[in-house]
Amino acid sequence: MTIYYIREGFRGIRRHLLMFLGSVAVITACLTLTGSFALLAENLDYNIGQLIDENEFVAYLEDGMDEDEAAGMESDILAVDNVRDAIYISSEQAMENYLERLEESDRLFADLPEDLLPARYTVYVENIDRLEETSQQVAALDGVDHVTVSLSVAEGFSSTRKVVVTVAALLLAALLAASLLVIFNTTRLAMQGRMEEIAVMKIVGATNGFVRGPFVVEGAVMGLVSGGLACALERGFYEVFQQIIESYQLADLFYVIPFRQVRTIVFAVYLGGGLFIGIFGSVAAIRRLLKV
Repeated sequence: MTIYYIREGFRGIRRHLLMFLGSVAVITACLTLTGSFALLAENLDYNIGQLIDENEFVAYLEDGMDEDEAAGMESDILAVDNVRDAIYISSEQAMENYLERLEESDRLFADLPEDLLPARYTVYVENIDRLEETSQQVAALDGVDHVTVSLSVAEGFSSTRKVVVTVAALLLAALLAASLLVIFNTTRLAMQGRMEEIAVMKIVGATNGFVRGPFVVEGAVMGLVSGGLACALERGFYEVFQQIIESYQLADLFYVIPFRQVRTIVFAVYLGGGLFIGIFGSVAAIRRLLKV
């Protein structure tokens, strides 16, 4: 019986090739459009996440601490909940960093004592929403004089990420719903063109399952072909997008996730989504026609 369904399914595709190709084109376009937007949203979220990960605060150590005591503060800071990393900067290194930022005209400051600036730790956190709480806990440690933290910047990054994720989710849901509606209507129109064929099968006593079988095969083939084409198109569009970013020297401002890192997920989602849409669209569209 399965062989019969497969044979009749491919025979139906050959007999109604134009309708099949039209449905494939619509499904491919919808999958590619929805997937492209999802990948763009993923890249935006990744870049905002990178900015958040780089957010930091500085813990200045008390004067009079020797080098060993200052370096030993690292374990205390790392023990604070939500601290991801802590990088020690000695007084000499802090002065060296400061002098590197000076203009040539400001070189009169070059004779300042090397230990003028206090030793400090640059502290990175796991959860940016807890930045203020974490900085207060670090400031309360013995040996820490005070901390400096840009809460407004941290809150700005956090708020921006939430807005981007929310807007992207809403737009993606709307786009997916619209795509499913277009696909369903396209498939239904294709099936309606075969009402006479279905009616003849019903007249000779074919069961609903017997009639539905070949159409399920057609829908599965339609979905897999559409998913495969969408994968190929998506890869091409993604590489063009990456080249545009690089050609305009925007790679330092906007990092594009390499396609090889998302390739497996993209292929699985597109092929699986295409298969589901093809079968679901065919079954849903033929359901009403089986009542003839």
